[in-house]
Amino acid sequence: MACIVNSQPSDKQTLGSDFQVGNLVEVWDPIEKGWFPSSILKKEPGRYYIHFTGYDAKWDTWVTPERVRQAGSGKKNDPAPIVNNQNPESNSNTTTAPASGIADANEVNIDMPTLVPGKNITIKIGDPFLYTDPATKQLVKLFVTNLEYQDSPDKHKYYATYNNNGFYFWSDMLLDPSFNYSTLPEKATISINDTYKIGDLIETHWTWNERFDQYEIKPAIIVSADGDNYYVYFNEKNNKSEHFEWRYVSDLRSIGSAKKIELIPQYGSQGSDYANALSAMANCSGNKSAGWDFLWYYRHDMYDYNGPLSTESNAFSQIDLLKGALSYYECMSQAISPFPNTGNSGRRISNRLDVQYNFLKNYKTYIKKAFDTRINILTQNFVSDVRNGFYTTQLARSDGKDMIKLILTDQCKTYEQSYALASGKIEYPFKDLEAAYDFALPIFLKEKLETNDGLVNNDHAYKGKDARVEQLCIAHFKQKYPGSQALMSGCYDNEYLVVKNSLGVPDYRTKTVLAIFQGPLFRTKVEALFTLREEYLGNGKYGNPSFPRGGSMVYLK
Repeated sequence: MACIVNSQPSDKQTLGSDFQVGNLVEVWDPIEKGWFPSSILKKEPGRYYIHFTGYDAKWDTWVTPERVRQAGSGKKNDPAPIVNNQNPESNSNTTTAPASGIADANEVNIDMPTLVPGKNITIKIGDPFLYTDPATKQLVKLFVTNLEYQDSPDKHKYYATYNNNGFYFWSDMLLDPSFNYSTLPEKATISINDTYKIGDLIETHWTWNERFDQYEIKPAIIVSADGDNYYVYFNEKNNKSEHFEWRYVSDLRSIGSAKKIELIPQYGSQGSDYANALSAMANCSGNKSAGWDFLWYYRHDMYDYNGPLSTESNAFSQIDLLKGALSYYECMSQAISPFPNTGNSGRRISNRLDVQYNFLKNYKTYIKKAFDTRINILTQNFVSDVRNGFYTTQLARSDGKDMIKLILTDQCKTYEQSYALASGKIEYPFKDLEAAYDFALPIFLKEKLETNDGLVNNDHAYKGKDARVEQLCIAHFKQKYPGSQALMSGCYDNEYLVVKNSLGVPDYRTKTVLAIFQGPLFRTKVEALFTLREEYLGNGKYGNPSFPRGGSMVYLK
Protein backbone atom coordinates (compact mmCIF):
# COMPACT_ATOMS: atom_id res chain seq x y z
CA MET A 1 0.00 0.00 0.00
CA ALA A 2 1.44 3.35 -0.94
CA CYS A 3 1.23 6.61 0.95
CA ILE A 4 -1.63 8.95 0.08
CA VAL A 5 -0.58 12.52 -0.57
CA ASN A 6 -2.78 15.21 0.95
CA SER A 7 -3.71 16.97 -2.26
CA GLN A 8 -7.08 18.47 -3.13
CA PRO A 9 -9.20 16.55 -5.65
CA SER A 10 -10.59 18.32 -8.67
CA ASP A 11 -14.08 19.81 -8.49
CA LYS A 12 -15.35 17.14 -10.86
CA GLN A 13 -14.43 14.27 -8.55
CA THR A 14 -17.21 12.69 -6.53
CA LEU A 15 -15.47 10.62 -3.88
CA GLY A 16 -16.95 8.11 -1.50
CA SER A 17 -20.36 8.02 -3.20
CA ASP A 18 -22.65 5.09 -2.47
CA PHE A 19 -21.74 2.94 -5.45
CA GLN A 20 -23.41 -0.37 -6.20
CA VAL A 21 -22.21 -3.74 -7.46
CA GLY A 22 -21.76 -3.54 -11.23
CA ASN A 23 -21.13 0.23 -11.30
CA LEU A 24 -18.34 1.45 -13.54
CA VAL A 25 -16.05 3.72 -11.54
CA GLU A 26 -12.49 5.03 -11.36
CA VAL A 27 -10.15 3.83 -8.62
CA TRP A 28 -6.98 5.45 -7.34
CA ASP A 29 -3.98 3.11 -7.58
CA PRO A 30 -1.28 4.24 -5.12
CA ILE A 31 1.40 2.19 -6.87
CA GLU A 32 0.85 3.46 -10.42
CA LYS A 33 -0.28 6.80 -8.93
CA GLY A 34 -3.30 7.34 -11.12
CA TRP A 35 -7.06 6.88 -11.48
CA PHE A 36 -7.97 3.71 -13.42
CA PRO A 37 -11.31 2.56 -14.93
CA SER A 38 -12.75 -0.20 -12.75
CA SER A 39 -15.92 -2.07 -11.89
CA ILE A 40 -17.34 -2.94 -8.50
CA LEU A 41 -17.64 -6.70 -7.92
CA LYS A 42 -18.65 -6.74 -4.25
CA LYS A 43 -19.68 -4.25 -1.64
CA GLU A 44 -19.44 -4.29 2.15
CA PRO A 45 -19.73 -1.55 4.77
CA GLY A 46 -16.77 0.77 4.39
CA ARG A 47 -15.21 -0.90 1.36
CA TYR A 48 -15.59 -2.11 -2.23
CA TYR A 49 -14.09 -5.11 -3.99
CA ILE A 50 -13.06 -3.87 -7.43
CA HIS A 51 -11.67 -5.13 -10.73
CA PHE A 52 -9.30 -2.92 -12.77
CA THR A 53 -10.69 -2.88 -16.32
CA GLY A 54 -8.33 -4.59 -18.75
CA TYR A 55 -6.13 -6.13 -16.02
CA ASP A 56 -5.81 -9.70 -14.80
CA ALA A 57 -8.15 -10.75 -11.99
CA LYS A 58 -5.14 -11.28 -9.70
CA TRP A 59 -5.13 -7.49 -9.23
CA ASP A 60 -8.73 -7.48 -7.92
CA THR A 61 -8.69 -5.97 -4.46
CA TRP A 62 -10.64 -4.36 -1.66
CA VAL A 63 -10.47 -0.54 -1.53
CA THR A 64 -11.81 2.08 0.84
CA PRO A 65 -14.45 4.57 -0.41
CA GLU A 66 -12.10 7.57 -0.71
CA ARG A 67 -10.22 5.70 -3.48
CA VAL A 68 -13.36 5.39 -5.63
CA ARG A 69 -14.96 8.12 -7.78
CA GLN A 70 -17.53 8.29 -10.56
CA ALA A 71 -16.36 7.21 -14.01
CA GLY A 72 -15.41 10.17 -16.18
CA SER A 73 -15.28 12.62 -13.28
CA GLY A 74 -11.64 13.55 -13.77
CA LYS A 75 -8.31 12.83 -15.42
CA LYS A 76 -6.07 9.84 -14.89
CA ASN A 77 -3.26 11.97 -13.45
CA ASP A 78 -5.45 13.87 -11.00
CA PRO A 79 -3.92 14.03 -7.51
CA ALA A 80 -4.55 11.38 -4.90
CA PRO A 81 -7.62 11.60 -2.67
CA ILE A 82 -7.41 13.14 0.78
CA VAL A 83 -7.18 10.63 3.61
CA ASN A 84 -7.82 12.19 7.02
CA ASN A 85 -6.35 9.40 9.10
CA GLN A 86 -3.32 10.80 10.82
CA ASN A 87 -2.19 8.87 13.87
CA PRO A 88 -2.67 11.20 16.86
CA GLU A 89 -0.01 9.30 18.85
CA SER A 90 2.67 9.78 16.23
CA ASN A 91 5.10 12.68 16.13
CA SER A 92 5.32 12.20 12.38
CA ASN A 93 3.12 13.62 9.65
CA THR A 94 3.65 10.43 7.66
CA THR A 95 0.42 9.25 6.07
CA THR A 96 -1.10 6.24 7.77
CA ALA A 97 -2.76 3.19 6.34
CA PRO A 98 -6.52 3.06 5.96
CA ALA A 99 -8.53 0.25 7.46
CA SER A 100 -7.73 -3.23 6.21
CA GLY A 101 -8.99 -4.56 2.95
CA ILE A 102 -9.79 -7.76 4.84
CA ALA A 103 -12.82 -7.60 7.09
CA ASP A 104 -12.95 -11.28 8.00
CA ALA A 105 -9.76 -12.90 9.29
CA ASN A 106 -11.17 -16.27 8.28
CA GLU A 107 -10.60 -15.26 4.67
CA VAL A 108 -6.85 -15.36 5.27
CA ASN A 109 -5.05 -18.62 4.55
CA ILE A 110 -1.59 -18.72 6.11
CA ASP A 111 -0.32 -22.05 7.41
CA MET A 112 1.40 -22.02 10.78
CA PRO A 113 5.14 -22.43 10.15
CA THR A 114 7.24 -25.17 11.72
CA LEU A 115 9.97 -23.38 13.65
CA VAL A 116 11.47 -26.28 15.59
CA PRO A 117 11.73 -29.62 13.77
CA GLY A 118 9.17 -32.10 15.05
CA LYS A 119 7.68 -29.79 17.70
CA ASN A 120 4.95 -27.15 17.73
CA ILE A 121 6.91 -24.73 19.91
CA THR A 122 8.52 -21.36 19.43
CA ILE A 123 11.66 -19.78 20.86
CA LYS A 124 11.54 -16.39 22.56
CA ILE A 125 14.26 -13.99 23.52
CA GLY A 126 15.55 -15.06 26.92
CA ASP A 127 14.71 -18.74 26.36
CA PRO A 128 17.49 -21.23 27.15
CA PHE A 129 19.03 -23.87 24.94
CA LEU A 130 21.89 -26.32 25.42
CA TYR A 131 25.09 -26.25 23.41
CA THR A 132 28.10 -28.55 23.45
CA ASP A 133 31.27 -26.48 23.65
CA PRO A 134 33.59 -28.02 21.03
CA ALA A 135 36.68 -27.09 23.05
CA THR A 136 35.64 -28.57 26.40
CA LYS A 137 33.02 -31.07 25.15
CA GLN A 138 30.91 -29.73 27.98
CA LEU A 139 27.19 -29.07 27.65
CA VAL A 140 26.45 -25.43 28.51
CA LYS A 141 23.21 -23.54 28.79
CA LEU A 142 22.84 -20.39 26.69
CA PHE A 143 20.04 -17.83 26.44
CA VAL A 144 18.64 -16.46 23.18
CA THR A 145 19.30 -12.75 22.64
CA ASN A 146 17.85 -12.36 19.12
CA LEU A 147 16.25 -14.29 16.26
CA GLU A 148 16.90 -14.31 12.55
CA TYR A 149 14.75 -16.90 10.79
CA GLN A 150 15.12 -17.98 7.19
CA ASP A 151 12.89 -20.09 4.94
CA SER A 152 13.56 -23.42 6.69
CA PRO A 153 14.23 -24.39 10.33
CA ASP A 154 17.76 -25.62 9.61
CA LYS A 155 18.69 -22.10 8.46
CA HIS A 156 17.23 -20.24 11.44
CA LYS A 157 19.79 -18.27 13.44
CA TYR A 158 19.59 -18.03 17.23
CA TYR A 159 21.83 -15.36 18.72
CA ALA A 160 23.44 -15.87 22.14
CA THR A 161 26.36 -14.41 24.07
CA TYR A 162 29.07 -17.04 24.54
CA ASN A 163 32.80 -17.09 23.72
CA ASN A 164 32.38 -14.37 21.07
CA ASN A 165 30.08 -16.58 19.00
CA GLY A 166 27.40 -14.61 17.18
CA PHE A 167 24.67 -17.11 16.41
CA TYR A 168 23.83 -20.81 16.42
CA PHE A 169 21.93 -23.00 13.98
CA TRP A 170 19.39 -25.56 15.09
CA SER A 171 21.94 -28.31 14.42
CA ASP A 172 24.12 -26.76 17.16
CA MET A 173 21.38 -26.76 19.77
CA LEU A 174 19.43 -28.95 22.14
CA LEU A 175 16.24 -27.94 23.90
CA ASP A 176 16.50 -27.57 27.67
CA PRO A 177 14.34 -30.39 29.07
CA SER A 178 13.74 -28.43 32.29
CA PHE A 179 12.25 -25.39 30.48
CA ASN A 180 8.63 -24.94 29.42
CA TYR A 181 8.78 -23.44 25.92
CA SER A 182 5.84 -21.53 24.43
CA THR A 183 3.65 -23.56 22.12
CA LEU A 184 2.29 -22.62 18.72
CA PRO A 185 -1.33 -23.49 17.89
CA GLU A 186 -1.89 -25.75 14.91
CA LYS A 187 -3.86 -22.96 13.27
CA ALA A 188 -3.45 -19.24 13.80
CA THR A 189 -5.74 -17.67 16.38
CA ILE A 190 -7.44 -14.35 15.71
CA SER A 191 -6.12 -11.18 17.31
CA ILE A 192 -8.98 -9.23 18.90
CA ASN A 193 -9.20 -5.53 19.77
CA ASP A 194 -5.55 -4.87 18.92
CA THR A 195 -4.24 -7.16 21.64
CA TYR A 196 -1.66 -9.69 20.56
CA LYS A 197 -0.19 -13.01 21.60
CA ILE A 198 1.98 -15.67 20.02
CA GLY A 199 0.04 -17.55 17.33
CA ASP A 200 -2.25 -14.63 16.50
CA LEU A 201 -3.13 -13.66 12.95
CA ILE A 202 -2.65 -9.92 12.57
CA GLU A 203 -1.81 -7.48 9.84
CA THR A 204 1.14 -5.17 9.47
CA HIS A 205 3.20 -3.53 6.77
CA TRP A 206 5.12 -5.69 4.35
CA THR A 207 8.60 -4.19 4.45
CA TRP A 208 8.23 -2.59 1.07
CA ASN A 209 7.44 -3.51 -2.48
CA GLU A 210 10.83 -3.94 -4.14
CA ARG A 211 9.56 -2.91 -7.56
CA PHE A 212 7.76 0.24 -6.52
CA ASP A 213 9.64 0.79 -3.26
CA GLN A 214 6.45 1.23 -1.26
CA TYR A 215 4.87 -0.43 1.74
CA GLU A 216 1.84 -2.69 1.65
CA ILE A 217 -0.43 -3.90 4.44
CA LYS A 218 -0.45 -7.70 4.63
CA PRO A 219 -1.60 -10.41 7.07
CA ALA A 220 1.01 -12.21 9.16
CA ILE A 221 1.27 -14.55 12.14
CA ILE A 222 3.01 -13.62 15.40
CA VAL A 223 5.51 -16.42 16.08
CA SER A 224 7.51 -14.86 18.93
CA ALA A 225 7.39 -11.83 21.19
CA ASP A 226 9.61 -9.70 23.40
CA GLY A 227 7.74 -7.00 25.28
CA ASP A 228 6.34 -4.54 22.70
CA ASN A 229 8.28 -6.20 19.88
CA TYR A 230 6.74 -9.03 17.87
CA TYR A 231 8.38 -11.46 15.45
CA VAL A 232 5.97 -12.03 12.55
CA TYR A 233 5.74 -14.56 9.73
CA PHE A 234 4.61 -13.68 6.20
CA ASN A 235 3.55 -16.31 3.69
CA GLU A 236 1.44 -14.69 1.02
CA LYS A 237 0.20 -16.42 -2.13
CA ASN A 238 1.45 -13.58 -4.29
CA ASN A 239 4.85 -14.69 -5.55
CA LYS A 240 6.56 -13.37 -2.45
CA SER A 241 8.75 -15.80 -0.51
CA GLU A 242 7.94 -16.53 3.12
CA HIS A 243 9.98 -14.57 5.60
CA PHE A 244 10.12 -13.30 9.19
CA GLU A 245 10.57 -9.77 10.52
CA TRP A 246 10.39 -7.88 13.79
CA ARG A 247 7.53 -5.40 14.20
CA TYR A 248 6.96 -2.84 16.91
CA VAL A 249 3.53 -2.83 18.56
CA SER A 250 2.58 0.44 16.84
CA ASP A 251 2.89 -1.30 13.46
CA LEU A 252 0.49 -4.17 14.26
CA ARG A 253 -3.27 -4.30 14.31
CA SER A 254 -6.07 -6.84 14.40
CA ILE A 255 -7.55 -7.63 11.02
CA GLY A 256 -10.47 -5.29 10.44
CA SER A 257 -9.23 -2.83 13.06
CA ALA A 258 -9.38 0.90 12.46
CA LYS A 259 -5.97 1.36 14.11
CA LYS A 260 -3.62 3.39 11.94
CA ILE A 261 -0.28 2.01 10.78
CA GLU A 262 2.28 4.44 9.42
CA LEU A 263 3.43 3.76 5.88
CA ILE A 264 6.72 5.51 5.35
CA PRO A 265 7.66 6.39 1.77
CA GLN A 266 11.17 5.86 0.43
CA TYR A 267 12.27 9.39 1.25
CA GLY A 268 10.14 9.77 4.32
CA SER A 269 7.73 12.48 5.26
CA GLN A 270 9.30 15.32 7.18
CA GLY A 271 7.34 17.03 9.91
CA SER A 272 7.28 20.74 10.59
CA ASP A 273 10.03 20.34 13.23
CA TYR A 274 12.32 18.13 11.15
CA ALA A 275 14.80 20.79 9.98
CA ASN A 276 15.00 22.46 13.39
CA ALA A 277 15.54 19.15 15.18
CA LEU A 278 18.23 18.09 12.73
CA SER A 279 20.02 21.42 13.11
CA ALA A 280 19.87 21.29 16.92
CA MET A 281 21.21 17.75 17.09
CA ALA A 282 24.07 18.59 14.73
CA ASN A 283 25.61 20.58 17.58
CA CYS A 284 26.10 17.40 19.64
CA SER A 285 29.65 16.21 19.27
CA GLY A 286 32.05 13.92 21.06
CA ASN A 287 31.79 10.15 21.24
CA LYS A 288 28.92 9.74 18.83
CA SER A 289 27.18 6.36 18.99
CA ALA A 290 27.10 5.85 15.24
CA GLY A 291 25.50 2.44 15.62
CA TRP A 292 22.74 3.70 17.93
CA ASP A 293 23.95 1.48 20.75
CA PHE A 294 21.15 0.08 22.93
CA LEU A 295 18.29 1.36 20.73
CA TRP A 296 17.53 -2.29 19.92
CA TYR A 297 16.23 -2.64 23.47
CA TYR A 298 13.49 -0.14 22.56
CA ARG A 299 12.68 -1.36 19.03
CA HIS A 300 13.95 -4.53 17.37
CA ASP A 301 12.82 -3.51 13.86
CA MET A 302 15.22 -0.67 13.09
CA TYR A 303 17.95 -0.84 10.43
CA ASP A 304 21.02 1.15 9.58
CA TYR A 305 23.01 0.89 6.35
CA ASN A 306 24.79 -2.23 7.63
CA GLY A 307 21.58 -4.10 8.41
CA PRO A 308 19.48 -4.58 11.55
CA LEU A 309 20.59 -2.84 14.72
CA SER A 310 22.49 -5.13 17.08
CA THR A 311 21.91 -6.28 20.63
CA GLU A 312 25.64 -6.01 21.19
CA SER A 313 27.76 -3.04 22.23
CA ASN A 314 31.34 -2.68 23.42
CA ALA A 315 29.96 -0.12 25.86
CA PHE A 316 28.63 -2.99 27.98
CA SER A 317 32.11 -3.60 29.34
CA GLN A 318 34.14 -0.54 28.28
CA ILE A 319 33.16 2.27 30.59
CA ASP A 320 34.72 5.02 28.46
CA LEU A 321 32.53 4.04 25.54
CA LEU A 322 29.45 4.02 27.76
CA LYS A 323 30.32 7.48 29.10
CA GLY A 324 30.61 8.71 25.51
CA ALA A 325 27.27 7.21 24.53
CA LEU A 326 25.51 8.64 27.60
CA SER A 327 26.99 12.08 26.97
CA TYR A 328 25.99 12.01 23.33
CA TYR A 329 22.46 10.78 24.03
CA GLU A 330 21.95 13.40 26.72
CA CYS A 331 22.96 16.15 24.32
CA MET A 332 20.70 14.71 21.61
CA SER A 333 17.81 14.35 24.05
CA GLN A 334 17.98 18.00 25.07
CA ALA A 335 18.40 19.11 21.48
CA ILE A 336 15.39 17.25 20.07
CA SER A 337 12.97 17.58 22.98
CA PRO A 338 11.52 20.98 21.84
CA PHE A 339 10.68 19.50 18.43
CA PRO A 340 8.09 16.71 18.75
CA ASN A 341 6.78 16.91 15.17
CA THR A 342 9.93 15.68 13.46
CA GLY A 343 8.59 13.16 11.02
CA ASN A 344 11.34 11.39 9.11
CA SER A 345 13.31 11.41 5.88
CA GLY A 346 13.40 7.68 5.22
CA ARG A 347 13.14 4.28 6.82
CA ARG A 348 16.58 3.71 8.35
CA ILE A 349 17.30 4.79 11.88
CA SER A 350 19.52 7.66 10.72
CA ASN A 351 16.45 9.08 8.96
CA ARG A 352 13.87 8.16 11.59
CA LEU A 353 13.94 11.25 13.76
CA ASP A 354 10.50 10.23 15.03
CA VAL A 355 11.96 6.99 16.46
CA GLN A 356 15.05 8.82 17.72
CA TYR A 357 12.79 11.29 19.49
CA ASN A 358 10.95 8.55 21.40
CA PHE A 359 14.15 6.66 22.21
CA LEU A 360 15.96 9.77 23.45
CA LYS A 361 13.06 10.69 25.75
CA ASN A 362 13.78 7.53 27.74
CA TYR A 363 17.28 6.49 26.64
CA LYS A 364 18.45 5.89 30.22
CA THR A 365 15.61 3.43 30.76
CA TYR A 366 16.53 1.48 27.63
CA ILE A 367 20.23 1.42 28.47
CA LYS A 368 19.47 0.11 31.95
CA LYS A 369 17.14 -2.47 30.38
CA ALA A 370 20.02 -3.58 28.14
CA PHE A 371 22.28 -4.06 31.17
CA ASP A 372 19.51 -5.76 33.14
CA THR A 373 19.06 -8.22 30.30
CA ARG A 374 22.76 -8.87 29.81
CA ILE A 375 23.55 -9.37 33.51
CA ASN A 376 20.45 -11.47 34.13
CA ILE A 377 21.48 -13.80 31.30
CA LEU A 378 25.01 -14.03 32.66
CA THR A 379 23.97 -14.78 36.25
CA GLN A 380 21.15 -17.17 35.36
CA ASN A 381 23.38 -19.02 32.95
CA PHE A 382 25.91 -19.45 35.75
CA VAL A 383 23.27 -20.69 38.20
CA SER A 384 21.98 -23.22 35.67
CA ASP A 385 25.51 -24.46 34.99
CA VAL A 386 26.05 -25.02 38.72
CA ARG A 387 22.72 -26.82 39.01
CA ASN A 388 23.65 -29.03 36.07
CA GLY A 389 26.85 -30.08 37.84
CA PHE A 390 29.31 -28.42 35.46
CA TYR A 391 31.52 -27.06 38.29
CA THR A 392 32.88 -30.42 39.43
CA THR A 393 35.97 -29.00 41.14
CA GLN A 394 33.79 -26.79 43.33
CA LEU A 395 31.36 -29.65 44.06
CA ALA A 396 34.28 -31.77 45.21
CA ARG A 397 35.56 -29.04 47.52
CA SER A 398 34.31 -28.48 51.06
CA ASP A 399 34.55 -24.72 50.41
CA GLY A 400 32.83 -25.08 47.03
CA LYS A 401 29.95 -22.68 47.71
CA ASP A 402 32.31 -19.84 48.48
CA MET A 403 34.34 -20.70 45.39
CA ILE A 404 31.40 -20.48 43.00
CA LYS A 405 30.34 -17.13 44.50
CA LEU A 406 33.84 -15.78 43.83
CA ILE A 407 33.77 -17.12 40.27
CA LEU A 408 30.43 -15.41 39.55
CA THR A 409 31.48 -12.06 41.01
CA ASP A 410 34.72 -12.27 39.02
CA GLN A 411 32.78 -12.87 35.80
CA CYS A 412 30.56 -9.85 36.51
CA LYS A 413 33.41 -7.47 37.37
CA THR A 414 33.70 -6.22 33.80
CA TYR A 415 30.11 -4.95 34.04
CA GLU A 416 30.04 -3.49 37.55
CA GLN A 417 31.30 0.02 36.79
CA SER A 418 29.36 0.34 33.55
CA TYR A 419 26.18 -0.94 35.16
CA ALA A 420 26.55 1.55 38.01
CA LEU A 421 26.90 4.32 35.42
CA ALA A 422 23.60 3.14 33.95
CA SER A 423 22.03 3.50 37.43
CA GLY A 424 22.11 -0.21 38.08
CA LYS A 425 23.60 -2.43 40.74
CA ILE A 426 24.26 -6.12 40.30
CA GLU A 427 22.05 -8.19 42.58
CA TYR A 428 23.88 -11.49 42.82
CA PRO A 429 21.53 -14.50 43.03
CA PHE A 430 23.49 -16.09 45.86
CA LYS A 431 20.46 -17.87 47.35
CA ASP A 432 19.65 -19.39 43.98
CA LEU A 433 23.33 -20.25 43.58
CA GLU A 434 23.45 -22.05 46.93
CA ALA A 435 20.24 -23.91 46.11
CA ALA A 436 21.70 -24.97 42.75
CA TYR A 437 24.86 -26.18 44.49
CA ASP A 438 22.85 -28.14 47.06
CA PHE A 439 20.83 -29.72 44.26
CA ALA A 440 23.91 -30.75 42.26
CA LEU A 441 26.04 -32.01 45.16
CA PRO A 442 24.27 -35.32 45.98
CA ILE A 443 24.01 -36.12 42.26
CA PHE A 444 27.73 -35.46 41.89
CA LEU A 445 28.63 -37.68 44.85
CA LYS A 446 26.32 -40.48 43.75
CA GLU A 447 26.74 -40.46 39.96
CA LYS A 448 29.77 -38.48 38.88
CA LEU A 449 32.67 -39.95 40.87
CA GLU A 450 35.16 -42.25 39.16
CA THR A 451 35.91 -45.78 40.31
CA ASN A 452 38.97 -45.98 42.54
CA ASP A 453 41.13 -48.55 40.72
CA GLY A 454 44.39 -47.52 42.33
CA LEU A 455 47.32 -46.18 40.31
CA VAL A 456 45.67 -46.74 36.92
CA ASN A 457 44.91 -43.98 34.45
CA ASN A 458 43.62 -44.51 30.90
CA ASP A 459 44.13 -48.25 31.35
CA HIS A 460 47.81 -47.81 32.17
CA ALA A 461 49.22 -48.91 35.53
CA TYR A 462 51.73 -46.46 37.03
CA LYS A 463 54.20 -49.00 38.37
CA GLY A 464 57.41 -46.98 38.01
CA LYS A 465 59.10 -45.61 41.11
CA ASP A 466 61.22 -42.48 41.58
CA ALA A 467 61.04 -41.24 45.16
CA ARG A 468 62.58 -37.83 44.38
CA VAL A 469 60.23 -37.04 41.50
CA GLU A 470 57.20 -38.36 43.38
CA GLN A 471 58.02 -36.23 46.44
CA LEU A 472 58.42 -33.11 44.27
CA CYS A 473 54.95 -33.68 42.77
CA ILE A 474 53.38 -34.43 46.17
CA ALA A 475 54.93 -31.27 47.67
CA HIS A 476 53.59 -29.24 44.75
CA PHE A 477 50.06 -30.55 45.40
CA LYS A 478 50.26 -29.94 49.18
CA GLN A 479 51.36 -26.38 48.58
CA LYS A 480 48.18 -25.76 46.55
CA TYR A 481 45.91 -27.76 48.88
CA PRO A 482 47.21 -27.50 52.48
CA GLY A 483 46.51 -30.45 54.75
CA SER A 484 46.38 -32.98 51.93
CA GLN A 485 48.03 -36.36 52.39
CA ALA A 486 49.29 -38.67 49.65
CA LEU A 487 47.87 -42.18 49.98
CA MET A 488 49.92 -43.68 47.13
CA SER A 489 51.94 -42.58 44.12
CA GLY A 490 53.79 -44.03 41.14
CA CYS A 491 55.48 -43.10 37.86
CA TYR A 492 54.40 -43.93 34.31
CA ASP A 493 57.56 -46.02 34.05
CA ASN A 494 61.15 -45.85 35.29
CA GLU A 495 62.45 -43.79 32.37
CA TYR A 496 62.59 -40.07 31.65
CA LEU A 497 61.35 -38.72 28.34
CA VAL A 498 64.32 -36.69 27.06
CA VAL A 499 63.66 -33.99 24.47
CA LYS A 500 66.67 -32.98 22.36
CA ASN A 501 67.37 -30.05 20.07
CA SER A 502 68.29 -30.27 16.38
CA LEU A 503 71.95 -30.95 17.30
CA GLY A 504 71.02 -33.91 19.44
CA VAL A 505 71.81 -32.09 22.69
CA PRO A 506 69.25 -32.60 25.52
CA ASP A 507 66.89 -29.67 26.03
CA TYR A 508 64.82 -30.98 28.93
CA ARG A 509 63.32 -34.17 30.35
CA THR A 510 59.92 -35.09 31.77
CA LYS A 511 58.41 -37.79 33.93
CA THR A 512 54.71 -38.35 34.64
CA VAL A 513 53.45 -39.18 38.14
CA LEU A 514 50.03 -40.37 39.32
CA ALA A 515 49.10 -39.87 42.98
CA ILE A 516 46.00 -40.31 45.14
CA PHE A 517 45.28 -37.82 47.93
CA GLN A 518 42.77 -37.05 50.62
CA GLY A 519 42.49 -33.90 52.67
CA PRO A 520 40.24 -31.43 54.51
CA LEU A 521 39.54 -29.36 51.38
CA PHE A 522 38.04 -32.30 49.48
CA ARG A 523 34.85 -34.27 49.96
CA THR A 524 36.34 -37.28 48.12
CA LYS A 525 39.64 -38.92 47.44
CA VAL A 526 41.45 -37.23 44.57
CA GLU A 527 43.53 -38.74 41.78
CA ALA A 528 46.04 -36.19 40.47
CA LEU A 529 48.23 -36.51 37.39
CA PHE A 530 51.48 -34.54 37.19
CA THR A 531 54.17 -33.97 34.60
CA LEU A 532 57.49 -32.87 36.06
CA ARG A 533 59.83 -31.05 33.69
CA GLU A 534 63.55 -30.44 34.40
CA GLU A 535 65.79 -28.31 32.21
CA TYR A 536 69.16 -29.61 30.97
CA LEU A 537 71.97 -27.72 32.77
CA GLY A 538 74.93 -29.35 31.01
CA ASN A 539 77.45 -31.98 32.06
CA GLY A 540 74.67 -34.55 32.30
CA LYS A 541 72.81 -32.57 34.99
CA TYR A 542 69.14 -31.44 35.10
CA GLY A 543 67.39 -28.95 37.35
CA ASN A 544 64.87 -26.07 37.64
CA PRO A 545 61.82 -28.30 38.01
CA SER A 546 58.43 -27.08 36.79
CA PHE A 547 55.00 -28.63 36.37
CA PRO A 548 53.47 -28.13 32.89
CA ARG A 549 50.77 -30.49 34.14
CA GLY A 550 50.37 -29.44 37.73
CA GLY A 551 47.84 -31.95 39.01
CA SER A 552 44.83 -32.45 36.72
CA MET A 553 42.36 -34.14 39.03
CA VAL A 554 39.76 -36.91 39.03
CA TYR A 555 37.41 -37.39 41.97
CA LEU A 556 37.08 -40.95 43.24
CA LYS A 557 34.37 -42.97 44.92
